[in-house]
Amino acid sequence: MINQDKSWALVTGAGSGMGYCYARALAARRYNVLLVSNQDFIVEKAEQVQKDYGVQTIGLLRDLSLPNAAEELYAYCCSRCNYCVWTNRYCNYRCCNCYCYE
Repeated sequence: MINQDKSWALVTGAGSGMGYCYARALAARRYNVLLVSNQDFIVEKAEQVQKDYGVQTIGLLRDLSLPNAAEELYAYCCSRCNYCVWTNRYCNYRCCNCYCYE
């Protein structure tokens, strides 16, 4: 059964390495996860996390090095979820009830 809770975690760099491990760890704690990566296979990674942990996931292909990419990602997140766990230390946004973890 898919987790219908509205608690979402946003993980950047989620296509591989520590980002992917962090996304899986949050899913194991019953967070729904928005996985963001500049790697083409991010949708498949998100589907695997959903299958393994029974949470909602979204795989989003984004290059966050582009101008305005962070702002666009923030707007995307706020338009789709009420709670976010930001996984980097640059969390100075004011809506979405963001919780910051470094």
